[in-house]
Amino acid sequence: MSRFFAILLILGLSGGWCDAKGYYTIVGSRIFRANSPYHVSVSTHDTSEAVQMRIGVEGESEGGAKFSQFKDVTLEPDTSKVVEIDIGKVLPGQYNLTAEGLSGLIFKNFTSISANTKTFSAYIQTDKAVYKPGDTIRYRVLLLDANLKPVVPKEKMQIFIQDAKQNRIKQWLDAQPVKGVYSNELQLSDLPVLGDWTIQVEVMGQKFTKNVEVAEYVLPKFEVTIDAPQFATFKDGKLRFTVRSKYTYGKPVKGEATISVYPRFFGSYQPFVQDLISRKVAKIDGKASVEFDIKDELKFMEDWQRDITVEAIVEEELTNRKQNTSRTVTLYRTRYEVELIKSADKFKAGLPFTVRVKVAHRDGSPVTDKNNPVYIRQTNNLHSSDGFKSETINSTVYLDENGMGKINVAIPTNVSNIDMVATYLDTEGYLGYTPSVASDSNTFLKTTINTAEPEVNREISVQVDSTEPMTHFTYQVIGRGDIIVSKTVEVPSRTSHTFKFLASFAMVPEAKLIVYFVRSDGEIVSDSQPIKFRSSFQNFVKLELDKTQAGPGDDISIVVNSKPNSFVGLLGVDQSVLLLKSGNDLSKDDIFNDLRSYQEESWYNPHYPA
Repeated sequence: MSRFFAILLILGLSGGWCDAKGYYTIVGSRIFRANSPYHVSVSTHDTSEAVQMRIGVEGESEGGAKFSQFKDVTLEPDTSKVVEIDIGKVLPGQYNLTAEGLSGLIFKNFTSISANTKTFSAYIQTDKAVYKPGDTIRYRVLLLDANLKPVVPKEKMQIFIQDAKQNRIKQWLDAQPVKGVYSNELQLSDLPVLGDWTIQVEVMGQKFTKNVEVAEYVLPKFEVTIDAPQFATFKDGKLRFTVRSKYTYGKPVKGEATISVYPRFFGSYQPFVQDLISRKVAKIDGKASVEFDIKDELKFMEDWQRDITVEAIVEEELTNRKQNTSRTVTLYRTRYEVELIKSADKFKAGLPFTVRVKVAHRDGSPVTDKNNPVYIRQTNNLHSSDGFKSETINSTVYLDENGMGKINVAIPTNVSNIDMVATYLDTEGYLGYTPSVASDSNTFLKTTINTAEPEVNREISVQVDSTEPMTHFTYQVIGRGDIIVSKTVEVPSRTSHTFKFLASFAMVPEAKLIVYFVRSDGEIVSDSQPIKFRSSFQNFVKLELDKTQAGPGDDISIVVNSKPNSFVGLLGVDQSVLLLKSGNDLSKDDIFNDLRSYQEESWYNPHYPA
C-alpha cells in the first residue's frame, strides 16, 4: 500500500509499503521555487538492508517547456536524509515530485506540486512619502532572498517610474545593484501630474511596486498629539485626554484646542449624521486637558465593547493656522481579558492535554493576583451505552507572576469533545469546541516544545510522548516552506523521549516541527507544533551623532557600528515631512511580514492524525 498526504500546514508526507520488508516516508513541500534548491526528506523504517532511491521533480510549464531533475540517494535502515534538488528557471505549470525505489525497497510514487516564482524580495525605500512639484524623488531598492542575504540577479533589473496617469516618466533598463542595493533619483518638473506615482521594479520574472504621492502642499509648522488611555472601561466613569502641541523646533504652541469624541462606525451609519459627537474647547499653551463623562456627556450605554475616536484640532493664536490629529480608544465592559490556550487543536486519548489560562489587563500586561482564583468549568461530551451525554467538572487555578495558570486536563477515553469556561472575577474566557483525534489503532503521538522562548543559534528542547512504545521516530523542522532539519532518532521501547536541535535564522519568524513514527502495520502516527521566534535580524546597526541640535550649514558627525563588510544606507528626513505623511521607510514588521509570505497555505487531511 502507499499513501501521500499533507501533514498539518506545510508539507506532504508519503508513506508506503513495498516489495520488501519495511516502509519509507518522503516529506516534501507542495511548492517549489524557481532558481532555488528544493529540499526533500527521505526516511526508511524497519528495513532490513540499505535502500537506494531516486528522487526528483518533473513536469512541464504552461507553455510546454519540459523540466526534469533527479538525484539518487542511499539510506541505511531507520535513517533519514535531506535530498537537495537544483531548480533552475521554471514557470508555472504541472509538476510532480516523483520517488522510485531502486534497491532494498522497490516502489514508485508521485504527487503533484506547484512552481512558485517568488524566490526573493525587492524592498523599495524612498526619502519621502509625498513630493511637491520640482522636488527630487530619491529611492533605494534592496534585493534580498528569503534569508535576507543580497541577491545577485541573473537577469537585468529594470525600474520604471510612472505618474498618476500611468505615463512612464523614466526607466532604468539595466540597474546594477551593489551588495543587493541600488539607488537612484528622479527630478520632478514644475508642472507634474498630481496624484499617486508608482515605482516599479522588474527582475527575474517578479514585479514589485511602491507608491508615492505628488501634491501641492505646505509643510506643517507644528505637531499635535493626544495623550489618551489605550483602553478604558465603562466603570471608569470619565475619560481624560491631554492635547499637546509644539513647533518642530520644540517651542510650545499657543492657541485654542477643540477636542471631539464620537463612536467609531462603519458603513452608512456615521456619527456626523446621527449627532453623536461631543466637543469641548480649551485654551492651549503647549498642553490642554479635558474630561468627558462616559454616561452623561458621551451617552454610551454599558452594553458592548466599542471603539471611540478622539480628535483634536489646534488653532495657532497669531496665524490661525490649524493642525489636527486623532486617536482611537477602546471601551470595554470589564478591565480584564481571560484567554484559554490549548496545547493542540485536538486532544489525543491517553496523552497529556494541557490548557493554560491567561489573565491580562486590556493593555496586555499580566494580572498578578494571588488571592482570587480562576474558576474552571469543563464539559466532557462522551459516548455511553445510553448514547451521548455530558459531564461537568469544576476546578480552580491560581495565577503565577506572569498572569498564567496551568490546567492538566484529564479526559476519559470515551470523550468525543470537550469545552471549557474560565471565570476571573467578572470576566469569562472560552476554550471553544475541542474534538478528539481519530485513529484506527487508537495510537497517538504528542510533541511539547519545552523551550519557553526559542532564539536563533540556541538549542530547542522537544518532548515526544506516545501511547505505545516506540523504537524510532523521525522529525523535520520546516521554515518558510523549506525543510531545514530532518533526522531519525532511536528510542528503544520508550513511550517518552526528549531531543534537541539547533535553531537557525531560516526558521524565523515561525517554523513547523513535524514528528512521526511508523507502526508495524504501516500506520503513520504523527504530531506537529509551531515554533515562534522573536523577530530579530542577524546583523545589527548602531547610530551615534556628535550633536542633537544644529543650525543651517553646520557639519554633523555620524558614527555607524555594524558587522564587518556590511552595506550601510542612511536616510535623513525633515520632521515636518513626516508630520505630513509617512510610509516611505522600511520597518521590521514590513520585513518579517514579507518573510511569512514564503510559508505555504494551510491544508489538512482529516483521515490522518495531526
